[in-house]
Amino acid sequence: MFTTPSRQTLGGGSRRSQSSIPGSRGATPMSFRESPAASLAGSRPRKDVNRSSPTSRSATYRDRRSHLQPYIVDPESSGNVKGFVGTSGDAMAVDDAEGSVVGGRRATLLDEGTILARDDVYVVSASHKLPIEVMQALESAEHSRDAITSAMDARIGYAYVAFKDRCYAWCFSGSTRVAPACYVFPAPPPSTQAAPNTFPPFCAFVERSSGQEPGLLLVSREGKVRLWNSIASSRALSEDAHELDVALGAGESVTSLQRCQTSAFVVATSQSRLLRLDVPHRGGRLQAEVSSFSQPRGFFGRFFGAAATFTLGGDESFSVTAAPSPDAADAWTLYAISKRGVQKWGLGERSGGETMIAEQDLRQPIASVLFGLPEKDDGSGADTAGLELLSGAITTNGALLILFEHSPTSAGIISFGVAVATYEKVASSFVISRAVQLHYTHARSAGPSDAPRLIAPYGGPVLFIQFEDVVVLRLLEDDFEEVVSLKHPLQNRFMGYGAESIDVERETDVVGVPFFTSSSGTLLVDVWVGAAAALAKKLCTPREHTAVRTERLMVKLEQAVFFGNNIASPISYDLPLDFEGDLSLAAEQLSTSIVTSETQALPDVVELRLHLQYRAARLHDLITFIASNNCLQKLSHSSRRRLSSDAELLAAALEVWQYHGAQLSGARGTFGTLSPLSVAITKIMTESGQATRDDVVRAFFRHHLPQIPRVLDELLHQTSALSSSPLDQRSVLILESARVVNIIFNAARVFRRDSGKVYAFQATQTAFEAWSITASDLDVLEGLFHTTLRLVNERTRELGTAVDANVQEGFNTEGSAPLSPARLQKELKLQLCELASNALATFEERLAYLNASAQTGDQPAHQRDYALLEARYRTARPQMILPLLAVGHSGRAFTLAEQHADFRTLTLLSHQLEASQEAARQRAEKYLDRYGQAFAFQLFQWYIEQGRLRTLLDVPDKYSPLLLDFFERSDNPRLAWLHDILLERHSTASRTLVQIADSEGKAAQKKLMLSLGKLAHCADLTEAQIMAEDEQDQIELIDDQLDMVNAHQLLRDFYESVIPGCSRDVENGCAAVSEAVAYNLESLPALHAWYASAVRSILRGDVVSAEDLIDLLTLPLAADDRIHDYTTALEVYLREKGTSEARLDASLASVWLRILLRDDWPSITDTSGKTDAELSDQLRHTALYAALKWAADHSAQSNWCWNLRRSWQGSQRLTC
Repeated sequence: MFTTPSRQTLGGGSRRSQSSIPGSRGATPMSFRESPAASLAGSRPRKDVNRSSPTSRSATYRDRRSHLQPYIVDPESSGNVKGFVGTSGDAMAVDDAEGSVVGGRRATLLDEGTILARDDVYVVSASHKLPIEVMQALESAEHSRDAITSAMDARIGYAYVAFKDRCYAWCFSGSTRVAPACYVFPAPPPSTQAAPNTFPPFCAFVERSSGQEPGLLLVSREGKVRLWNSIASSRALSEDAHELDVALGAGESVTSLQRCQTSAFVVATSQSRLLRLDVPHRGGRLQAEVSSFSQPRGFFGRFFGAAATFTLGGDESFSVTAAPSPDAADAWTLYAISKRGVQKWGLGERSGGETMIAEQDLRQPIASVLFGLPEKDDGSGADTAGLELLSGAITTNGALLILFEHSPTSAGIISFGVAVATYEKVASSFVISRAVQLHYTHARSAGPSDAPRLIAPYGGPVLFIQFEDVVVLRLLEDDFEEVVSLKHPLQNRFMGYGAESIDVERETDVVGVPFFTSSSGTLLVDVWVGAAAALAKKLCTPREHTAVRTERLMVKLEQAVFFGNNIASPISYDLPLDFEGDLSLAAEQLSTSIVTSETQALPDVVELRLHLQYRAARLHDLITFIASNNCLQKLSHSSRRRLSSDAELLAAALEVWQYHGAQLSGARGTFGTLSPLSVAITKIMTESGQATRDDVVRAFFRHHLPQIPRVLDELLHQTSALSSSPLDQRSVLILESARVVNIIFNAARVFRRDSGKVYAFQATQTAFEAWSITASDLDVLEGLFHTTLRLVNERTRELGTAVDANVQEGFNTEGSAPLSPARLQKELKLQLCELASNALATFEERLAYLNASAQTGDQPAHQRDYALLEARYRTARPQMILPLLAVGHSGRAFTLAEQHADFRTLTLLSHQLEASQEAARQRAEKYLDRYGQAFAFQLFQWYIEQGRLRTLLDVPDKYSPLLLDFFERSDNPRLAWLHDILLERHSTASRTLVQIADSEGKAAQKKLMLSLGKLAHCADLTEAQIMAEDEQDQIELIDDQLDMVNAHQLLRDFYESVIPGCSRDVENGCAAVSEAVAYNLESLPALHAWYASAVRSILRGDVVSAEDLIDLLTLPLAADDRIHDYTTALEVYLREKGTSEARLDASLASVWLRILLRDDWPSITDTSGKTDAELSDQLRHTALYAALKWAADHSAQSNWCWNLRRSWQGSQRLTC
């Protein structure tokens, strides 16, 4: 999280002491107006090194960070810079006039002090302006081809940029508002015109007495020296310069120029030589003198042999660093570093002379400490892991920091590290006390590139490692590392820097280094030492490591969100591929801090509308930044939903605030500052103890947006409490509450609809409960809808139908004060439509959430909640849609019914709205074409419920498949067979009719269905097909059922013959029939009563079961002319298929028993006085004879015979 200086700090310029190191977020880091981080900005005391005459510094860097402020982007301008808003309120625009396009590259300069990246540990800001001439020269240069060097001299406040043919110099400690004056100096000429310079000269400023401009020293690679007495000469031409040549050997070139004393420099060559270049002040002018070092042998001569046998040539790169010696008052220490080793020299300040103290190959000692590899005496072999020394810096205690590189793998990835080398006098050698590897790596470049530079301002503890497109920030003793990268490395690179030397005492906890870039001016990087050390310690704690990494990841996101869309910023904010931390948690925490305005990176904007827009734009930048880094899928779906929910909240808040502002400033003015929204917010803020400010409404929108759901609840509570208020007052208050509620939900819904692709939402709802889909939201929307509907109806009753005249659709929030009754009624109806729309949409979204949550298994209760809410939703849909038709908004009613797939309500609307059936039919056909089956099923069901069967069956032929599908999926067989006949699906119709007959309760209807079924079955068959065995079996099954029905009819006819008219008077007729037919049951009252009840069913035409039919045929004692009733009962038994076999067997046994009991067998078996003919005649008239004869005729059915035998045996047992 960023820390922002307070107004008092910005204005007062108080310094930050080391005791105020930010240990937690929100600590004020420093004064940006008098920043101690800008150590180059003012005169600093040197450390006491026992010099005889301490050097006083002239005017140096003036602080350029009086207005270190982020910029604001207009959310409607697609990320274009609109302007800068400072904490002081003044706006600063980007000066596009200072930028131009050269070769397709735009060099847009930032206002000095503009912050480009900031957190608790470091700040990157735009620093000093470059001269116009320098900017033009940089724009014209080809950075991939032209070598350019630059540097700032912190001692004297001057800077230079050197090209191959010229050098620009200027003073950067002047005014911050105008470009400084620039001086151009020609580079030393090449030795031959045929071989022009390909590299810029080495440059250095020569310090003169106090108050005088410094001199300028240029040394070409060919050894040509030019020295100007003052850079402010009236004519900076070559004839004004003192020139001389450095004596170089064949193929030898200058590789380095380093100031080693007040007026002395060291020149290193490619043939391992070190030369001393003195610049004394004589006769009022600077003079240049060159001499060799005291040691005549080449660099590393003693270690590697004579210079004649060890030729480094152009392949050997040197880095020379020097600093005042802490051990002697008038001495300097110089280190010369090659790819393989280090040489230490001692230089006298006044006495002159150079003494080589030590030289050593340090590759294996470094590798031994870094990798734990064994050392070898010869310094060769794979143990060095391809290690090469690059550059160095000197610490405050005189130790040497060495930047090295190595390639541990063959993948072409270069790793870097820093080693601490201390010279031990006793052992006369260097000891590597510490070696750390940087986290930063990069691929080996195919072309030439500048060597990385190690920078240790003040001698540590903060290290800066400058690469071509990256600056690495590192602590010497702690594992802290951050990277500042350029976003366009092909068009922009770091060229140089300016840093305080170790002889300057660091007064504050902040260390800053300005860096020159080739296309973006000067960038100042400040590091808070204490905060960086504290962060490193946390990272070393396993318990805090993950949380701290996530916090740092949030800082990266925060920097990208608040600074990354500045088109003029040269800084890259992309996440590294191997970033650590929980991205979802980091993004959510940042989003929450923006919603609640907790992040210190937010600028102080008075106008609340702009403030809300700015916060909304930052949330949009957050998700787009994550997507641009190909990390969107690394966010969980619920995390993306949460981020979207926060953005919806801000979108809703912005719309509500704009409406509230229009209400306060417009002509409406009905409430003043006590609108329903203001009252609700004030109550909530008071209850939560936040109503401590004068403008609680503004405070709410700035810091308490997550409380918006409570505002909705409070608005509903207010409207519910208005039942006893006058109608006019109640109407206005409910209207305003409805407007606010609708604005909130409409804004959230529009944002969700338009941003789905940005957040990469899946088609299904995730198990995340956003603030706009809670159960409380449904209560608010549904409750306010019904309150508004009741109010509209009440106004119609109280004010008459004239109040409803000329209702036109349209959503209008402007109006006038006070509204006329008709206009007020119109607005209420419009809000009613919006409430219905929002409520139904919220229903669906909450159902999706509950369904997803139930499927995950995390919330088992949500499955029950889903079922309850779905039932509530199905009830609420018509209750909210149909009233819209009554209030004159038929279009909205149809739209909502279509949107929410409420086809039942759509059917009702279609037939309620249209005046004629023909118009309703046409509308229904339109929806049939559009929605197909979904609408068709509801329409057809409605036709059935309304008894419009003719309309149902007369649907056009193109909808017949829909109707057929409807009949197959619904339980409407009595209509389905008619449609099958219409489609000539006779076989299907036959099966349907037989199924209907099975469930038919009336004998006549059952006979009709069976007869139609038999007819339909035969309709598609030829005569030959009918005679086929399979078809005969099917037909016989229908015939068997017809025979059963005929048995009912036979009984009814018999009863009519016994008691004429009994069918017309069923209640009396059944008793008479029972007494006349079943007289033998009079001694058995219960059985006689049952028989009367069964007769009643027959007389009514009802269908009785097979068992009851058998009992009706066999219980009465049959007369001689009714003996066939027994055989009819046997036929019923034979044809019945729906009763269990056990029950049928019991019925059959009862039949045989009743057959045996029907005749007087003692009399029949008494043969006395009877002829054989008489005996035979008596036997032939018995029921047993008739039954046996019938059984013999049906003996072909084996099952029947077997059952007959078993039932006969059972009847014998019953008889016994």
